[in-house]
Amino acid sequence: MYEYGERIFISHRGNDYDKALELKNCLLSNKLCKSVILFPNESLCYNWEQLLVLEYFELMEPIIDYLCKCDSFLYLDSPYYWNGYFTQAEILQWRRFRENPKIHPVTVDETKFRIHDPIYLQPMSKNSKKLWAKISVNINPKLQGRGPVFWSKYARNCFLVGCVSCGEYFLITQKAMRIIISDNLRIKCPHCKSSDFYFKEDTSKKKNFYRYPIILKPECETIAELRTLTDSEILQLLVGDNIPESIVLIHAIDEKLKTDARKVGEMYGVLGLVVVAGLGIASFLSKDD
Repeated sequence: MYEYGERIFISHRGNDYDKALELKNCLLSNKLCKSVILFPNESLCYNWEQLLVLEYFELMEPIIDYLCKCDSFLYLDSPYYWNGYFTQAEILQWRRFRENPKIHPVTVDETKFRIHDPIYLQPMSKNSKKLWAKISVNINPKLQGRGPVFWSKYARNCFLVGCVSCGEYFLITQKAMRIIISDNLRIKCPHCKSSDFYFKEDTSKKKNFYRYPIILKPECETIAELRTLTDSEILQLLVGDNIPESIVLIHAIDEKLKTDARKVGEMYGVLGLVVVAGLGIASFLSKDD
């Protein structure tokens, strides 16, 4: 009988990938499980790469495909672990697939791994699980959605940035980000005002999207834990008309963002705008059949 079930998921920050690989080999050689799911470092995006709102949720789907089939969740505990896009996402989705979710922190004592007693997480509500299921249906290419989705004006136009000092989120439009990078500007978190943010376009790396990766260079002594986005914040960011009150938008002067529905509506006329706007919200808020 395998101690942690047949399949284990290992969660880690990019800087800890070598340790995660050693942990995988240790688990298998000691027959603590049958198989291990470990995503190679920078296989989905680069370390500290900044993503658009929709890109963040799109890249969660390959993780979910494997995560839902695992029996145990182990994570490499480090000072940076709780301030990662995907480490937060992995824990969130683990709650989605478990009635009584628990995760095991793993530390390295000299050259030996120590798997600690589990941390029990808050179970996800049924409504939250339904929301995430609908998001997956409309994002995951392996699944069939109920129809076309027209995302909000933030989803494709704004980078979702988490503050390394206070753990709160803010948005930076693509236009504003281009100005910040080209003028070599440093900005402060609009929430805590205590952290300088420096962004760099790394042309030495391969393009995973239509642009070179934009890398955050944080300048602070300690790294805070990112706050988990609420269901309502996620829904607003993806298909809502207004930005969540808890999230600040940084944009260029006189910049106006457009929803997918608005762009299509301008192409096909006012009637098209009315029709597609209804389709965008319907796939998330329609009642179950």
